[in-house]
Amino acid sequence: MFPHGTLRLVLAVSPDAQALQQLFVYVGRALFRGFEKQGGLGVYEMIARDNPLFSLLSQHHLAAWFAEYQDEMALVAASSAPPRRSNG
Repeated sequence: MFPHGTLRLVLAVSPDAQALQQLFVYVGRALFRGFEKQGGLGVYEMIARDNPLFSLLSQHHLAAWFAEYQDEMALVAASSAPPRRSNG
């Protein structure tokens, strides 16, 4: 089904519903004349919602991945906040 031993996925997730909306898997590169030096463009195939991979990822992994993402965003927000100043 998939051409590579390791899957490279892109997930589109609704932050409000914390639900998987779309799933894409990397299938290769496409070369276009004039773009050979850049190595072409990555090509991703959309996985249908009724595909078992879609539902299995959503059921068994999405919650943990979303929590990890939220933790990372909280760290980024904390590190980019202006320093607090004391009045003393």
